[in-house]
Amino acid sequence: MNKNHYLQIVGHPRFRIITNPWLLVGYIILVELWLVFQIPNSIISDFKLFKLVDNFFQLWVPILRDVTEDTAEFPEVIHAYIVITIFLMLIKIVIFFIWLNSDRDGIYRFLIISPLTNNKPSDGDGFLLDPLRKESGRLTSNKGRSWFSRVGWSFLIIFFSAMGLTVLFNFGDPNSSSISRRENFDDLVVGGINLWFYWAATTATFVAFLQAISCCVVRDYCIVCLRFFDSIRSKFS
Repeated sequence: MNKNHYLQIVGHPRFRIITNPWLLVGYIILVELWLVFQIPNSIISDFKLFKLVDNFFQLWVPILRDVTEDTAEFPEVIHAYIVITIFLMLIKIVIFFIWLNSDRDGIYRFLIISPLTNNKPSDGDGFLLDPLRKESGRLTSNKGRSWFSRVGWSFLIIFFSAMGLTVLFNFGDPNSSSISRRENFDDLVVGGINLWFYWAATTATFVAFLQAISCCVVRDYCIVCLRFFDSIRSKFS
């Protein structure tokens, strides 16, 4: 896959269907606010399918195992809300991913560092000023980025995105010696506005943004691997 073909893929109209992702994410956050007051107190007991889903999520989301009748007044509501908002977080990731790929000059080159980003903006303020400069065609110029920089920073991005998921799925600990972790857990189990704001609206949304960036990096690594195998195949064909 040559570079031009790659740019044709990421520049395809389907990557431009989201021109205002923050508005769409805002709608999802409002839905999450509505949900936090609508979930029945016995939703998991009443729906066996939801109980199976909850049991599955408890295998890899440790915070669910800490939310029990001993630590929360309505544990089933907390469990159901966390599970639902994790699914909604996947939608946020897709929205952010499409947005990141919608503008290779104004967005992607400022926020993504991958094996394919062989250039970097020469001025850091360009991310804020380039939208104003675009009409006049005076975008921030590029300068070269070394392979060491591309590989090193891209692995750091993947690492921090993985850490973001770890922090989200271990959101607080009722038995922790850290006051902040105990406070995080208290905000979670109290439900209502606190659960919505500290879990869904802020932490989960930020982690979704990190995952979208990481997906772009991983996708670019896959493209590099495909190019490599394609070049090997062409030599022997």
